[in-house]
Amino acid sequence: MSDKKNDKINAELDDMIDELIAKGRKKAPPRRGNLTLVTDDDDESDESYESADGDSEAYADEYPDEKSARKAEKRARKEEKKARKKGKGRNRKGDEIELAEGYELGLPPFTRFIIRFFIFIIIVGGLAAFAWYKCRIVKFEVVGNTWYTADEISDALRTETYDDFSFGLKLHYMFADTPEMPFINSFKIKMTSLDSIKVTVYEKKIVGCVKVQSDYMFFDKDGIVVASRSENVNKIPVVTGLGYTQAMIGKKLEVENDRVFATILAITQLIDKNKVPVDSLDFDEDFNVTLIASDGNRFYLGQNQKYDEIFGHVVKLIPELEASGHNYWADYSTFTGDEDYFLGKIIDNN
Repeated sequence: MSDKKNDKINAELDDMIDELIAKGRKKAPPRRGNLTLVTDDDDESDESYESADGDSEAYADEYPDEKSARKAEKRARKEEKKARKKGKGRNRKGDEIELAEGYELGLPPFTRFIIRFFIFIIIVGGLAAFAWYKCRIVKFEVVGNTWYTADEISDALRTETYDDFSFGLKLHYMFADTPEMPFINSFKIKMTSLDSIKVTVYEKKIVGCVKVQSDYMFFDKDGIVVASRSENVNKIPVVTGLGYTQAMIGKKLEVENDRVFATILAITQLIDKNKVPVDSLDFDEDFNVTLIASDGNRFYLGQNQKYDEIFGHVVKLIPELEASGHNYWADYSTFTGDEDYFLGKIIDNN
């Protein structure tokens, strides 16, 4: 009886042990995420394993006890971490590891967003600090300006906060039109250094002006009135005798003969070229023109269009007239280029 009883007890113990082993295998810890181990051999092998959705029975079937299953799970987690960082790599045995389809690489989306946001803030802050200390405009140079001061040009161009920085001003007018100013055609803005700007001003060609009450109305080569000012600061010749009917900004002077503007242009160009101090151009009813110099001398050109020769002679004559102590009216209507030519009279007003 004792032998039978012992056999029964041993059988019950064996059953209990088998049951505990089975339970231990089912309690193998689940894996996180989906991972596939890919080997060079397409056939199934003892090294291949697969885990999905926390199911660890594949480990329990492959490994004989709970300890081995846990070690396998731990290795798989390490390989998964490597795969997370690289997206694709090789384990210690040289097998290529790929993430299973649908697996999201790297950190959680919100964490990645926070990291990228702070990186962006650091970059922007660094650029802002660099611009503030290195690109703030210290030297603002203006060339080609006669109608406006450098300060007036600066105020017209630097209308936004970022215009106080060289890069900001340059980029501003790369994508936007420069401000309109009556006497200016265009600007050229150039960075000469991180803290220096050079502005080249291209002004409109003003050939003359007419006086309307107390204002001067300036017009271009086509007779279009560009602007008006209370002072003739650039000493533009005042044109009289045109007989215009109206003078409005942006409109052409209405005169009887439009060809007079070509005459004015030709004469004023030679005035500038030869530096002849002429205050005004006076046209009579037949459009004969007289130049009135700043010193009071008058040069009657009539309709003689030998302007180059006339001005060449006038430039030489002016010092002689000044030395004489008198003001003259000189007639160039019949001038043909003779060096010794002089036809005139004294017109002293004293």
